[in-house]
Amino acid sequence: MKTTTIHYLTQAELGRLLKAIESKRDKALFYTAHIYGLRASEVGLLQRGDIDFQRRRIRIQRVKGSVSGEQMLKPEVAKRIKRYLRVRADHDPTLFLSSHGSPISRRTLDYLMKKYGELAQLSKKTRDTFILSNTP
Repeated sequence: MKTTTIHYLTQAELGRLLKAIESKRDKALFYTAHIYGLRASEVGLLQRGDIDFQRRRIRIQRVKGSVSGEQMLKPEVAKRIKRYLRVRADHDPTLFLSSHGSPISRRTLDYLMKKYGELAQLSKKTRDTFILSNTP
């Protein structure tokens, strides 16, 4: 059986990745996923209603047996999500939409990571086997 080594982004790599991204959506998406340790499939599950700016809380729906729940909404995450939502012209409840208006998919996230990872000069191995989270 083949095993794959998983590569977690370091703070320096995350900084380079975010600098390579111009899209407000993608900056908010990758930063949020990194801070909360979201799986790619969990990113597409986030809804606008999961973000409570008043209470400074974010509700995370986990998959694969992990525990879902609320966490503190970190100020930098809130700031990036607000910037992104200001440029959205729709009222779709999904937080991170694809260009086709559907929830962003794992496949799209993989494509984006490879694209931005190359611009950020992350190693090919890191781009190909990344984990959004900074915690194993």
